[in-house]
Parts: sequence; structure tokens; C-alpha cells
Amino acid sequence: MLKCNIDASIFTDMRIYGIRVCIQNEGEFIVARISYHSRVIPILEAKAFAFLASISWTLNMRLDGTLICGSNF
Repeated sequence: MLKCNIDASIFTDMRIYGIRVCIQNEGEFIVARISYHSRVIPILEAKAFAFLASISWTLNMRLDGTLICGSNF
């Protein structure tokens, strides 16, 4: 089963936030994506953007049925 782990971080001193998306198959690394955005937003909003990015990315890659997981979501 494909699993997509997501996370988000806020870097207030640099005034950016970042999102991370990593896809695995039974623990084996498949592909990952990291992006940074030039503004500071609340952490829950950043996590929502990470969730949206993971849905969009897995659909665009035709990875239907991928389990999307995040810590503290």
C-alpha cells in the first residue's frame, strides 16, 4: 500500500513556511517533495496547505488509493 507522509513547519525568523510530502510503498522510499513559501501563516493553515498539496500531487501522479498521513493533524 502506498503511504504519503506530510508535514509543515513555520520559520518565523526567515518569514517562510515549508511543507514536506514523502511517498513510500511498504516503507520503501518512492519520491519526496519539499516547498517553501514566502510568508508566515498559522501552523494549522500550513498543515492544511500540506494536506492539499499531497492530495493534488498524488492525484496528478495517478496514485489513487494512497493513504495520506500527518503527525498532529
